[in-house]
Amino acid sequence: MVRLTPFYKKLSILFVEDEREVQEAALNVLERYIDHILVASDGEEALAIFKEKRPDIVITDIKMPVMDGLALTKEIKELGDTPVIVISAFDNEEFVSEAARLGVETYLLKPIDIQLLLASINRCIELLIRREEARQNRSLLREYKRIVDETAMICKIDLDKTITYANEAFCQISGYSKEELTGKIYRHMVSPRQDLSRLDGGLWVNVLRGKSWKGMIELLNKKGEPYFIQASMFPLFDADGKITELIALQFDITEHIKTKQILEKQNQKLEHIAHTDTLTGVWNRYKFNKILRQEIKCAKSSNHPFSLMLLDVDRFKTINDTHGHQFGDRVLKAITSTLKRQLKHKEAMIARWGGEEFIVLAQGYRLAQALELAERLRAAIEGMEFENIPITSSFGVTEFSPEDELDTLVRRADLALYTAKESGRNRIISY
Repeated sequence: MVRLTPFYKKLSILFVEDEREVQEAALNVLERYIDHILVASDGEEALAIFKEKRPDIVITDIKMPVMDGLALTKEIKELGDTPVIVISAFDNEEFVSEAARLGVETYLLKPIDIQLLLASINRCIELLIRREEARQNRSLLREYKRIVDETAMICKIDLDKTITYANEAFCQISGYSKEELTGKIYRHMVSPRQDLSRLDGGLWVNVLRGKSWKGMIELLNKKGEPYFIQASMFPLFDADGKITELIALQFDITEHIKTKQILEKQNQKLEHIAHTDTLTGVWNRYKFNKILRQEIKCAKSSNHPFSLMLLDVDRFKTINDTHGHQFGDRVLKAITSTLKRQLKHKEAMIARWGGEEFIVLAQGYRLAQALELAERLRAAIEGMEFENIPITSSFGVTEFSPEDELDTLVRRADLALYTAKESGRNRIISY
């Protein structure tokens, strides 16, 4: 036994039949399944009801007074795509052909087989459901297209790398009209800062292989101003499977890139502040320790030498107490400048260790070489002319050994520095 799909409760059906007995027999069955049934006895009455009520399905006899079923079907089909089931006592080829031409869904013969009628209604219901789904899908596609057109720059590019189509969003952001974009070589819009070899070797190679490509591209607008896009490029194929062109889906990410660049600069600035001694401008103790740990790790793995030296400004407390802290700060700045000049070839790295102490990392230096460098630095500080105030310094120097860790290495240099100061200052001691 045929059962109607669950959709039937929402249906309205117009049943058109001029024979009272046939009408009542059919209605007795249909009313068990369908809540909304409209009834008419001829085509003219049915057409008036149809125009007013717009039922979902029409079931009509052919031979009726005033207006027959085929004429009614023609009028209904001209008003829309409502499914029509035709019922006739005549197995007439002319009637069947005309019904098919008019687009009826089913042609049934009398006497009505109620199971065939229910099956026909089921097919009409399924047709209505498919149409509704298709309508919703078309609506979604239109909405999706609208959203994409408003938010994404879309263009088509042929295999000569020429733009063949551009949407309104691309025109607005690029500053070009559709006419100006059409026929333009895409790569001519690319910023000179962009690596064209990456585009040619990545984008076009992938597309010509039938694959998609995604990446960031820097373009220039009509005014020559740069803007950034996140692009997805997809190949398009003809009926024979050959690639004919590509379609580009592009999103303007200029503000995101600018914000990112600002944040990166701010982070670099903050990192510099966090790692730099504010008075002298050289690395601070925190940063130097990070560098020294990495140097120790590399030295242990590659067995390359390096040395460490700690230096202290002699009698700096007396300078501060006698001339004031601002004067002392100027002394430390002057010493920093002197050390930088002596180390201008980047043979060593300098940091402020704390107070009047500085620390120097001499990469690639054995102890003997480090002692020569320390003497050069000590002599340079002693030779400074600073407002007729004599400035000297003491050095503690040590060479890294494989069993060293940061603490043991620094402790040994500190002990050497302590010995230098205890031995009379303005000298170099090594351990």
